[in-house]
Amino acid sequence: MAETTNVCINTHGVHLEFIEKGKPTRNPYVERFNGTYRTEILNYYMFQTLDEVKEITDHWLEQYNEKRLVFSKVFGTKCGILTLYSLV
Repeated sequence: MAETTNVCINTHGVHLEFIEKGKPTRNPYVERFNGTYRTEILNYYMFQTLDEVKEITDHWLEQYNEKRLVFSKVFGTKCGILTLYSLV
């Protein structure tokens, strides 16, 4: 799998940048997402198939991005706030 990924990356000219090991604070948004996904999906369900993982994840992502309220200056969903500030 890693070799296939490397071929794809090299074919499309993608440059990967990694955070230092043991430095999760370098990318707190990804770390927050990963922790939330782990807690709410991976630790909660016993999956039988990969399709089941995809289906549950798709539903969860919709809830996470479009329906879950976020705390900021303007209370709203992530998509609503990004639209408000023309970021999508």
